[in-house]
This record gives sequence, structure tokens and C-alpha cells, in this order.
Amino acid sequence: MQQTVAQSPVELTRAYGESSSLGNLAADALLFTAGKDTQFSAY
Repeated sequence: MQQTVAQSPVELTRAYGESSSLGNLAADALLFTAGKDTQFSAY
């Protein structure tokens, strides 16, 4: 199955050792799903 679920006006890229738009999107989705009282650490 192929289905578009979202579109982005900017390129989503990953970076190593620094903040990235793709990583920020994934973290935001996890926090949204888990609830506002959730804490997230990438380390």
C-alpha cells in the first residue's frame, strides 16, 4: 500500500551529531502521541 500521509514544503534531512529537521519531526510525533507530560531525551 502506498499512501501519502503528509507533505513538507522543505526537504527533511537527517544529520549526525546535530539537530535535524527529520529528527525534530520524529521527536514531535512521538511526544504528540505519548502526551504532553512526556519527556524525551536523545542521549
